[in-house]
Amino acid sequence: MAIDLKSIKILNILEKNSRTSLSGISKKIRASPQTTHYRIDKLVEDKVITSFPSIVDHAYLNLIKVVVYFKVSYISHSNMMEIIDYFKKNRYVVSVLECGGNWDLQVSYIVGNISQFNKIFHNDFKEYPNQLSKHEIFFNIVTYFIEKDDCLEFD
Repeated sequence: MAIDLKSIKILNILEKNSRTSLSGISKKIRASPQTTHYRIDKLVEDKVITSFPSIVDHAYLNLIKVVVYFKVSYISHSNMMEIIDYFKKNRYVVSVLECGGNWDLQVSYIVGNISQFNKIFHNDFKEYPNQLSKHEIFFNIVTYFIEKDDCLEFD
């Protein structure tokens, strides 16, 4: 799917702040609100935009974000989907990503403290001890957001 410069600008604006008003987006891309609305609807229809998330500073809420990378032992696609579905049902898990390279899954947890994470993680790990062969845990201390006007423009 080809995306023109105005659509790229819309994506950049929404990526920075998904709550930007239609009139605000229209002014920034120099298009009418009707045209802007049509373009956003088209991006959603084409599944370029799949949701309008907010960026949350978990530390401000006294919460900790923990990211765990897993190496998954050789399994079928259906087994991998079963593991992903298991994590998606966990109320403390906020995202599950399939990866390439050294790791196969990235699972992000939001917890109140390290002890709570430890209990949740060991319970999760016990569910698939043979499949989740290796893991590495990272604690997100501070997140820095970088605003760029041209992050989706390519040469």
